[in-house]
Amino acid sequence: MSAKTSKVLSWYQSTADKRILRRHKIGPPDVHPQEPRQEEDNLSNERLRKGYQVGTTPFEHESLVFNSRSAKLDRLDEAHAKSAALLNLVLHRKGEINANLDKERRKNRETTGAQFVSLS
Repeated sequence: MSAKTSKVLSWYQSTADKRILRRHKIGPPDVHPQEPRQEEDNLSNERLRKGYQVGTTPFEHESLVFNSRSAKLDRLDEAHAKSAALLNLVLHRKGEINANLDKERRKNRETTGAQFVSLS
């Protein structure tokens, strides 16, 4: 049955206003369902002038570095050394894993090569 004889139009043949929405594998387009009386839907004059303002927590804008109990600025060199050691450890471990994978690939090549030896 060809596309011309079927009564169902393809997505490209139908007009833009009658096209169905394409469904994606990531789920429905609106992940967070709307509630009937949300704060954002309030359209009073004051709200339209000021806009939607999200309340802030009391300590959100205070500095973690300058207002902490321990002196974090004194330990920046220590943090730099620790992060460098961690990166070196990760790179060393990655090199070991790659070397082991390379050894396994060589073994597999040698065993598969031995299976296809001609008997003539």
